Amino acid sequence: MLKKTSLGIAFVSTCCFLQNARAISADNDQARRDKIVVEALLRLDNVDIDADPKLMQAVRRHLDQLKNDPSLLKIVQKLKVTGMADRLVDLAATLGENTQSIQALELAVEQGALVELAKSLSAIDPDERTLALSKVMTSGKGKPIQD
Repeated sequence: MLKKTSLGIAFVSTCCFLQNARAISADNDQARRDKIVVEALLRLDNVDIDADPKLMQAVRRHLDQLKNDPSLLKIVQKLKVTGMADRLVDLAATLGENTQSIQALELAVEQGALVELAKSLSAIDPDERTLALSKVMTSGKGKPIQD
């Protein structure tokens, strides 16, 4: 009886492993296709990804894969991906004091984050993210970034 139970558990475990492996493989295939789509779109001029929901989904999935990679700045800027203001501000805070952080903030402001940034920066008790943003905005020549 014990052998049959052990074999049954091993069989079920193997099936679960194979199912997870297939799901991971499908996710990798999707990520690879999304990357190809984005790379192709970046080579074109005046692409309106908002016009095709499938293109927008592929671009957003690819951006999700990039997490906090600065390369997403090029994609957001070139493809005019909207609704990214919060993520761009977070990216700026994460990247520290460099030109990519400033670019992320500029893109975030273009997407309407100026009011939220102003509120954050004028807080009496700023959090770590706000302090990091403050450093980014005053980096360079010691002058705050002007809008």
